[in-house]
Amino acid sequence: MTVDNPEMPRVRAYRAPMVRAWTFVAVLAALAAALWVGILMSLGPFERPFSVPWWALIPLVFLAESAVIHVTFRKDAHSFSLSEIVLIVGLFLSSPAALLVAQVIGNSASLVLGRRQVPTKVAFNVSQLVLVTGLATVVFRVLVNMGDPLGPTGWLAAIAASVASIVVAELAINTVIHLTGGNMSRGEMLETMVFGSIGASLNAALGLIVVFIAWYDPRSVWLATVPPLLMYVAYRTHAVQRNHHKHLESMHAVTEAIHTAPDLAAALVDAAGSARELVAADWLEIVVFMDEELRPYQTIVQLNGLEAPMVPSSLVNELPPWWQSVIGDAESAIVHEASWSGVEGSPPITKDVIVAPIVGTERLHGYVLAADRLGDVNVFGTADIQLLETVAKQVSVALDNGRLETSLATVTALKEQLEGMVRSKDQFVASVSHELRTPLTAVVGFAEQLEQNLEIFEHSDLKEFVGLIAHESSTLSHIIEDLLVAARADIGTLAIHAESIDATQAVQDLMDLSPTSSGSSPITVKGEPAQAWADPVRFRQVVRNLLTNAQRYGGDDIGIDIEERGHVITITVSDNGPGVPECREHLIFEAYERGHEESTQPGSVGLGLAVSRQLARMMGGDLAYSRHHSTTRFEFTVPAFVDDGCRGSEPVAGDPEAIGVPDRL
Repeated sequence: MTVDNPEMPRVRAYRAPMVRAWTFVAVLAALAAALWVGILMSLGPFERPFSVPWWALIPLVFLAESAVIHVTFRKDAHSFSLSEIVLIVGLFLSSPAALLVAQVIGNSASLVLGRRQVPTKVAFNVSQLVLVTGLATVVFRVLVNMGDPLGPTGWLAAIAASVASIVVAELAINTVIHLTGGNMSRGEMLETMVFGSIGASLNAALGLIVVFIAWYDPRSVWLATVPPLLMYVAYRTHAVQRNHHKHLESMHAVTEAIHTAPDLAAALVDAAGSARELVAADWLEIVVFMDEELRPYQTIVQLNGLEAPMVPSSLVNELPPWWQSVIGDAESAIVHEASWSGVEGSPPITKDVIVAPIVGTERLHGYVLAADRLGDVNVFGTADIQLLETVAKQVSVALDNGRLETSLATVTALKEQLEGMVRSKDQFVASVSHELRTPLTAVVGFAEQLEQNLEIFEHSDLKEFVGLIAHESSTLSHIIEDLLVAARADIGTLAIHAESIDATQAVQDLMDLSPTSSGSSPITVKGEPAQAWADPVRFRQVVRNLLTNAQRYGGDDIGIDIEERGHVITITVSDNGPGVPECREHLIFEAYERGHEESTQPGSVGLGLAVSRQLARMMGGDLAYSRHHSTTRFEFTVPAFVDDGCRGSEPVAGDPEAIGVPDRL
């Protein structure tokens, strides 16, 4: 029994995992060598009617390892073969030395010639095979010596030897996967061991049938080949049907993705993902040329979920060997060796690759490339080429329908928009970092002064320090609150909980609770009690932002007027400051914009007015700016409360697009 394809790293990308893998292989080889030295020196002869020579076992080992059942977990293909049958025959009818030689030669031939494994994997598989064969030999000899070799004792010895080899092989597999950066869950390990133990027990039973017949009548041994052949044929039939069904599903997914996706970039990503599964590749790319100048746009999907849709690329300096066949002659190619893609940015190809050209009605559109067959249990073949050519034809139809130019233009525009947003975000982060740091530095500085010099300050000094700390902390809290509100509005999770409030009393309470800095002029509040229908928390936030704005940029005469105008409550915040320059009046309600070219006031990120307007509109009102003579006015309106007996506090979800909320946070 051989467990195939432990996850080995790509040498070009990961040197450390490769060193760990080779070290583990060396440890396995050393353990196997020590075990076999003990076996050959200590085990005595085993009575049997005849002995099968090593050269007769080799073709049996090779054939058994060629008839495998593949179970794939992520990138690792575990191959449960019929090799336990040969193992049982060798344990009963051959010497330990003959069995060892046959196992090494037969399995090595299967791994190199049949599965085309890389040297690291061949070395690992051969090392663990020698180890588990030795362990099986020891388990078998210890148990079989307790009774009749062809009785229940011999049956138990055969099954125990097979199961022991499965468990040790699985432990070795998981160890090397872990050392090379992979991972298999306990559930997957248990499932593999249980499945392998059942298969090993069944194979051991078939092997015992062969041994019984050969022991008593070697001329009839051919009858023992019937059950394994029937089981293999049944599996092959099931596997073919299963693969055929899987291919149909994947091809349908490819067709549906190409012809139903909203744009070609998304279609190619979906098609590439389905095509990668279709041919069981580690990664797959679709390269589309803009024109006859061969300007490539690259779409890549990988097994680990990474993908890159329609990325502008360029040709590599040294084109791969298959390039002339695919691009020059428009013929598919298959290469069973390490290679590379024809465009920049692709992963290296470590084992094999198949490439199919995308041939249009007038010119060559590009190619579809699948690299590194999963599991190393086999390599790409003619059937895979045919599947990939079908995918290429589907892509060609979409390109010939004229969708490429529109899609690429959309992708380019989105890319430029994204780059602009990234630049805007970088500027915003820098601004926010500065504005948050200013009040925070003040709070830390005042607190350290109090901590270090508390005993030398007078009571009045302490009161002033505490007041400054409270003011700066309040400033910091307000900045963070505005940022959170803007972020929630952008993603549509901000809700308004409206209820009846006394607008005049709410403003007065806000004035009483808000800390004021030293030297601030008193703010006058005028107005009779007025019942508004608004969210009390968001109402206070809007008024607070307007007062903060007036204190920073307005004059020293700040007033608040509250009046009821029909079904609307209007809160007007006015000051005698210079106002907003006419050239920037249209910017003051934009997120992250300020009314002046440069601000000398800390704690401003250009978000307060934008947040205030969007909150006002979400509450059913508005916020407007005006300049009358020498007075700056901000009018904040909310609906007046109408006691019709039907209204209650209810959340209203924000819709940024419907209310003009900037979407740049």
